Amino acid sequence: MEVLKYTDILGVTLDGDVVEGRMVVLTSTGADKPTNAGQAAKARYIVAWPVENRQLPIFQPYPTYDRALRWGFDRTSNSPFTPTAVYTFYPNLSEEPLTIPSGTAALLFSAGEFVVTSGNWVYDSSLVAGDELEVNYTGTNAGKLQKKSSGTAVAVVTAVLDGQKLQFRTYGE
Repeated sequence: MEVLKYTDILGVTLDGDVVEGRMVVLTSTGADKPTNAGQAAKARYIVAWPVENRQLPIFQPYPTYDRALRWGFDRTSNSPFTPTAVYTFYPNLSEEPLTIPSGTAALLFSAGEFVVTSGNWVYDSSLVAGDELEVNYTGTNAGKLQKKSSGTAVAVVTAVLDGQKLQFRTYGE
């Protein structure tokens, strides 16, 4: 996902697993993908990995053990070590969108202009600059932008790049 410009940014904790570049709705405990038409109309934030300043590799989730103090992972009491993912690069710098796990801090961008790659929007061959976009809330497409049919418009297409990337401007709140 590319951020071309933005006017507002929020830091939240995600309530569920969300692929970077999808649209999310604010909840009472953070943010998540929309699950119905009402939530889709309010899904006006695009989610991104936070900027990391930890030293590589990055463990997800980061291990925490009682009484481990600062002895590291070489102590028997700090084992077994079973992260679900180990990143040897900063996830926010990935060219392809990665899934941000539930419970992880994330950035939400409001009004702005963004570019997302194929897989983060519902492809429509008739999509052109100026078309309005709505948020899909069904199944594996939840949070993806698609050409407006009957929902609430949350963004407008500014370009379709190489048929693979979608450049759009969000309306914000």
